[in-house]
Amino acid sequence: MTILNKLHSALSKQKQRLKSAITYSSTIAPSVAVEEKWSFEPPNPPTREEAEAFVKKYSFWYHRIYLGNGAYTMPPTMADQVWALIKPTFPADLKGASMLDMGCNAGFFSILAKLRGAGRILGIEFLDVYLEQFEYIRKIWQMDIEYRLMDAHDIGKIDEQFDLVMKFYEREELNGDGSNWWAPDTECLLGMLRVAGFKYFSRPIYHAPSRILLIATKNEQSLLDWRKL
Repeated sequence: MTILNKLHSALSKQKQRLKSAITYSSTIAPSVAVEEKWSFEPPNPPTREEAEAFVKKYSFWYHRIYLGNGAYTMPPTMADQVWALIKPTFPADLKGASMLDMGCNAGFFSILAKLRGAGRILGIEFLDVYLEQFEYIRKIWQMDIEYRLMDAHDIGKIDEQFDLVMKFYEREELNGDGSNWWAPDTECLLGMLRVAGFKYFSRPIYHAPSRILLIATKNEQSLLDWRKL
């Protein structure tokens, strides 16, 4: 093969990748209405004053979680938008299905899964301040959710399997340099999932310029209806 032919072949492959990227990029998240109010009341809510004091105790919150008596940790966030998009894919009853919540923060998705009938839930997070938030909120909701202070890179130490895994994508730091980050594009992400054994994928939705929402499963008939995303 001549150098010209090699160059043509390489450019053709690049063109295909670009075409694919453009197709994915056009799948922008539709405008969705988030649930302004939760339809459940926690069984052990603090007073409104106690809830507000708890929220003010922390300078940063990432999830909006209901504490009872009309009090929330913060206004709606990106997590509420994600839930509005994936909620239709969930069955009305998870029937005791287990879930691993990676990067669970204060427990938003763990609590919502429990409210839909999930069984064993393990949440992992590497910042201890979220552990404090989570423990307080878990007691309010009186839910049997285990929370571990753990880096996502250490999940190999968890000696169990789960029916469902929730994962907010985590950027990868390169060479220990806090200013140097890597994140896969859509094709790279799908490739990594295929290598891990996943065969069926929802359409990828970009719910923010640098965030992709995707359901991946190893079986066509799965716990979540990935076709509804």
